[in-house]
Amino acid sequence: EVLVAKTPFPIHTIVLVLLVGPLTTEALASRRASEPVSHRFLYLCLVFIAVAFAFSASDASRLRCDPSDHLFPGHAVWHEFGAVSMIFAFLHYRQFARLFA
Repeated sequence: EVLVAKTPFPIHTIVLVLLVGPLTTEALASRRASEPVSHRFLYLCLVFIAVAFAFSASDASRLRCDPSDHLFPGHAVWHEFGAVSMIFAFLHYRQFARLFA
């Protein structure tokens, strides 16, 4: 069985906690950076993951859950926007590649 299913916390709470950790380390690392860090792609990543989170929450609350709507169910939109947010996360962290080359 999936371990997450056995926790007493809703999945959305777990996702939120998993987002706060990396954002905290990003804020700390950006303050200590020796060169200016661009956060443009990180902000876009956060916008897309916030929209994804909203769609997922609307689906879980049955606000957008319509079995007859196979084109845009909330859970599917969560995956689409989540994937786009990961592309922006990649573009954000790509600026640090030369530090590890």
